[in-house]
Amino acid sequence: MALDQKEEEYGVIYVCCVCHHVINEKETLNCIEGYARKYTGVKFSHGLCPKCFKQEVAKMNACIVESQGNLI
Repeated sequence: MALDQKEEEYGVIYVCCVCHHVINEKETLNCIEGYARKYTGVKFSHGLCPKCFKQEVAKMNACIVESQGNLI
């Protein structure tokens, strides 16, 4: 049974747990956004949730502080 048939029968989409790409019936990888757009017509918009935003700002601030320290 091809993966697409399994998806239709069981409502399961096979996603790589490392890269998060969808594995199709030919065992090729597709990004989740492209897969969803192709089969459902939905579009994705990317952003940061509040938790990730705080983490990314902290990383950027640490890089700024580190780079300023290297100038001295």
